[in-house]
Amino acid sequence: MRVFYRGLASLEVGLLSDARDQFVRASELAPREPAIHANLAVARVGVGDDEGATTALETAYALAPDSAAVAFLQGQLASFSGRSVEAVAQYRRAAALDADHEQARFALAQELERGGAEPDLPEARRWLEEVLARRPDNLAVLLERARWAARMEDGDVLDDTIERLTRRSAAWPELAMEQLQGLSEAAAGGDLGRAATMAQLLRNVLVRTPAFREDLAVVSVSAEQIAAPLMRFLAMPSPPSTAAAPDRTLAYVAERIQPVAQGTVEAAALAIVHGGEDGTPAIVATDGESVRRVGGT
Repeated sequence: MRVFYRGLASLEVGLLSDARDQFVRASELAPREPAIHANLAVARVGVGDDEGATTALETAYALAPDSAAVAFLQGQLASFSGRSVEAVAQYRRAAALDADHEQARFALAQELERGGAEPDLPEARRWLEEVLARRPDNLAVLLERARWAARMEDGDVLDDTIERLTRRSAAWPELAMEQLQGLSEAAAGGDLGRAATMAQLLRNVLVRTPAFREDLAVVSVSAEQIAAPLMRFLAMPSPPSTAAAPDRTLAYVAERIQPVAQGTVEAAALAIVHGGEDGTPAIVATDGESVRRVGGT
């Protein structure tokens, strides 16, 4: 199923029309593979075909109703289209289907917090704390927690988060250290409004560092993507990643070549060239003064 992986490669580099065409072809070859239809939905959203994306996503769901990966993708595309209520529902379903789906939990916490409804904020905190329990030193999660704690005026949680951030700050750039100091001072002085601002400023600095980007990739989809495509099949077996068996019939035989010109001078260099009417490659040799074809004239 090369077209599936060509579609993934096209998505990765932003060739959305090509990705769509590859996944359409893949869906014709394997119409009952949910991952193909799910990725086709991503590509179609990218080219502005919302109706086609909806159809493809419905097909993926019908083929794999209990897939957390499909549910998470449904949530991402709903969030991308501004349908927050639907996104929350799909993220909840993905989290229920897969107890280890950290990205669904982190996305759910963010979606609930963005909604701003007061009754949803405690739930947002629970999901965030659940991710933190699995990733206690994750910078992306800690900074989200610091901002949330400052907003909710929870000084104890903010102090705990600052302490954790400080333990990870040894290799931070100078500007990040200044922002962390400002965050600590704001929290110590009880100015939690300023602390929320400083937490965001600290994130803006750290987002350029490899450590933060690596941590963010663990719990969140890249901001450069519409949604994270499914990287492997859900119904069909994925091709093995093992190397092909060695060709033990292959052998090399050393043979002495004829002199380049009349006499006894051996070749100083060899080269393989492609040419001739039939395109057959040929070996040529030179002694520095003349050139001749090995085994020919």
